[in-house]
Amino acid sequence: MQKLLVVLSIASLCNLSEGRLAGKVALHTKADDCGKGFDNLNDGSKKYFSTLEKALWTHPYHLEQFGVFETELKCWYSHMLTTKCGGLSSQAAARKKDLVAMCGDVTKDWMTIWKKYSKDEQDWFKHTFPNDQEDNFASADFREAANTAFELNKKEMLCMTLFTIDDNCVDSMYIRTSL
Repeated sequence: MQKLLVVLSIASLCNLSEGRLAGKVALHTKADDCGKGFDNLNDGSKKYFSTLEKALWTHPYHLEQFGVFETELKCWYSHMLTTKCGGLSSQAAARKKDLVAMCGDVTKDWMTIWKKYSKDEQDWFKHTFPNDQEDNFASADFREAANTAFELNKKEMLCMTLFTIDDNCVDSMYIRTSL
């Protein structure tokens, strides 16, 4: 918890020093970093995104972080939808029930979710998520913001990614928690 407070305090100071509103950890992003951009997604896809918070950000220590990292989450989500989730196929029939249980269980850690990823999904995520790797698509500032969001919400972001893939890269207006 102390680590979170330190990170959020530093992020807030950075935002203030750059003339941004405090309370959000939004750093520089280029237009192409976020696919076609969240604002350009259809209304159904935007509604789907709004259902992610209640369904996946359930850990008491992470409840506020969806809002804190909303810019980074929207960017990753928009990128996934724009790239059609890297062409990955839904595996909902094989894992949806387990995924719903694990993502909603605050006693499960991120590694239990990572083990639900197929080899192709793991490779795609490692090479696509805008963290601090040099070969990824985002600018250095955004990579650090996205990396911070990921480190503090690893389980939730891994769940968000798998739900997005398993919901056919979003073909409805809400997250599907059952088949």
